[in-house]
Amino acid sequence: MKALITGGSGFIASFVIDRILKTTDWKIVLVSKSQAHHGQIRLSGINALNNPRVQFIRADISAGIPPVQDVDYVLHMGAESHVDVSISEPERHIRSNVIGTYKMLEYARALPQLKKFLYFSTDEVYGSASPGETFTEWS
Repeated sequence: MKALITGGSGFIASFVIDRILKTTDWKIVLVSKSQAHHGQIRLSGINALNNPRVQFIRADISAGIPPVQDVDYVLHMGAESHVDVSISEPERHIRSNVIGTYKMLEYARALPQLKKFLYFSTDEVYGSASPGETFTEWS
């Protein structure tokens, strides 16, 4: 099995990658436009950086990504997530989150053996919680 993960150096992705590496024999293709230091530290901490099962592709998903053969799962986590920045720089967020997701859906549609496309979002889509309210994964 092979999973292609966008946003591969992000916070949530690092937990997903760690779980896949520990519980499966899957190969992982990480797509990330960022090579930020904190992302590299996260990936190093889960032994993904020099792991022969992990391939890295540096790409901006809104511009498209190169073809990858034999992808069974796409886990789309690549996005701009800071709400305050989305207000001050909306074009950046539209390009990454809207166009990037569109490009990934089109990419997935062309994968002949794809079993599943999983889209990950942020709790920010719920807005602010009311005082005393806690959001859950089922909110």
